[in-house]
Amino acid sequence: MEMEPLILEPGALLLKQLAESDKDINSLFRKVENDDNLEDYTIQTLLELWDQVAKKFLLQKQGIKKLDETLLSLEFSRADKLKSVLKKYVEIIEKTSCLMQPNMYRLINKEAM
Repeated sequence: MEMEPLILEPGALLLKQLAESDKDINSLFRKVENDDNLEDYTIQTLLELWDQVAKKFLLQKQGIKKLDETLLSLEFSRADKLKSVLKKYVEIIEKTSCLMQPNMYRLINKEAM
């Protein structure tokens, strides 16, 4: 419950950015598609269009990398929290267990996996 909003918010933001970027790219292509005078386009004009599309895709790529870094850091913090909880309860089980320690650790390992 604690981690879910931290994952959903950046994911929703990226989806919104990707949707806006797709609209922008589609509008750029529609300008060319709807123009009947394609012969009037020069190589320079088409290269400028290509550069605009490439910039949009670069922004998408940067957004995806940023989300990946965010999710990776969240995964590490989640693993640290799980580790601390597991250590806490292993100590409690060690103190109250009637099993021998090797058997207890095997049981804990089996359940954790």
